[in-house]
Amino acid sequence: MSEKQEKKVVGRNVAIVLGIICIILAVGFAYYITVMNSRITDRDNTILQLNNQITTLHSQLDDLNATVSLTKSTSWATDLTLDSSTTGWGRNNHESYAGYLIVVITSSSSFKTSVELSYSLPNGISYDRTVYLNSTQNSVWFPILPALVHFYVINLSPFASVEVSATYYY
Repeated sequence: MSEKQEKKVVGRNVAIVLGIICIILAVGFAYYITVMNSRITDRDNTILQLNNQITTLHSQLDDLNATVSLTKSTSWATDLTLDSSTTGWGRNNHESYAGYLIVVITSSSSFKTSVELSYSLPNGISYDRTVYLNSTQNSVWFPILPALVHFYVINLSPFASVEVSATYYY
């Protein structure tokens, strides 16, 4: 009988040792999974930050492409009314990009207006142009270079009310 008891004791010891090994392996595996999950979360955050940076760079690229192709615009005047009480309107603005300005004058009656645009470049070159618009020729465009731009519209018809629209494309 002692041999059977010895085999039982040995079998029990082997089972205990195998159980302890399984517990150690399970704890090690759980630790490994926790560490890997932490690393995966860190990498996911890094990927998210890089994707956000890519989106920002694409947006900047689209903006620069729009600037290069002169498809961006800013309204300088939208349906601005000049009549006997307000005969003139102007603005001075520093423009950072080359482009062009389109001015359109409309009225329900015969009219005459003066549209003036001027700017000076740091190298001494100046641009100064005055155009007279009327019922038959009611629009004009001006080239714009990066500079302080002076723009002025005068209604020369005291009894006519005119609508001024001016859009700067850059």
